[in-house]
Amino acid sequence: MQPENAAEPVRKTDRTPFIDKMAGARFAERLQILFSAQVTSTISTLVVMAVIVFLQYDNTEEGFIWPWLFYMVIISLLRVVLVSLFDKQQADLSYLRKWHHLYVLGTFLQGAGWGAAAFGFLPLDLPSHQLITIFLLGGVCAAAMTSMAADPASYFSFICPILLPLSFRFAILGDVEQITLAMIVACYFLFLLIAFRRSHAQLMASLQLRHENADLLQEVMAEKEEIKALNQELQHEIQIRRAAERRAQSLAMTDQLTGLANRQHFEIRLNEAIELSKRTGQAFGLLVIDLDRFGQVNDLFDHTTGDKVLREIASRMREKCRTIDTVARTGGDEFAVIVTTLDRQGLEHTPADRILDALQKPITIDEHQITISLSIGAAFYPAQKNNSTALMVAAETALADAKSRGGGTCAAFEEKNTRQE
Repeated sequence: MQPENAAEPVRKTDRTPFIDKMAGARFAERLQILFSAQVTSTISTLVVMAVIVFLQYDNTEEGFIWPWLFYMVIISLLRVVLVSLFDKQQADLSYLRKWHHLYVLGTFLQGAGWGAAAFGFLPLDLPSHQLITIFLLGGVCAAAMTSMAADPASYFSFICPILLPLSFRFAILGDVEQITLAMIVACYFLFLLIAFRRSHAQLMASLQLRHENADLLQEVMAEKEEIKALNQELQHEIQIRRAAERRAQSLAMTDQLTGLANRQHFEIRLNEAIELSKRTGQAFGLLVIDLDRFGQVNDLFDHTTGDKVLREIASRMREKCRTIDTVARTGGDEFAVIVTTLDRQGLEHTPADRILDALQKPITIDEHQITISLSIGAAFYPAQKNNSTALMVAAETALADAKSRGGGTCAAFEEKNTRQE
């Protein structure tokens, strides 16, 4: 007895079903070639039948002609019906074998009919008519090579009952001429076998090459789809990464409490505004804003309430500024606005006034009415300064002037402010 923990023997992968499937597909293709040529072959058969009867009618007994015609027509029609039934069936390997056997049987029965012609349409006293029969039967055998090149069994079952009886018919007559004809027919039979072998080999090589090309095409298409899927996945990953980078960049450039631009973002936009002004000559203004006595809010309430107040102030400031302007929170209770495409008068009054008016209405936080005022310092580029640092100093100087007035107002930078300091 084997121990219970004994390892099971490794089983080899069984590829038989796969091989059978491939063999079945290729066999089905060969069978399809045979059946697809059957209708044309039947038409050719009927034509040759009509020709041989027409040429040999006067030299052949009617007791042979009509039964032979009936037999050949019935066999031809049955083969056409077989083709029609084959086209309607779903083929598998075992089913295909049955169709192949029926096809081979049909070729043998038709070949036997042509072989009977070797006896019925071969008048011994008319050599010229003998040559007609030999020529027609030889042509039938040669023509069948094309339609049956896919299957040796079908071709052999067709030509053997035609040429072998014909050769035997001449051989049994005994004279030199007839024996010579028998040998010629036998040599022709061997020639057809050799020619068929080459034709069959060429067809099989062509089919093999087509299958290999089809397999290669499938592999190429599969690799193409795989590459396409990888590209789509890569594009998706790139989009995700770019989105993440944009989010990271947005977070790096955004004040998390108010959603406004932070100081880093503000400095970048200020330098960009200066460079643009240098190129285009278009002036712009800078507002520096500080909340008056904001520390009292934190002292009277708490920092959470103070944060809510800052968010509400930021929201009101954003509403009062244009989309082309940059609104930023640069410190705890400090803000700044870059006002583009304005003259000096517009800077001192319109934007600053709108911001001041925005805080006239009290802010409601948790049922508390909180009134906040703010001071604004305004500087104008390039009227006073020619770089961002100097411009910020000018705006902050004006802000100090506004606060010295008691807050809640806007002051514009003047050179006298510096002199007064």
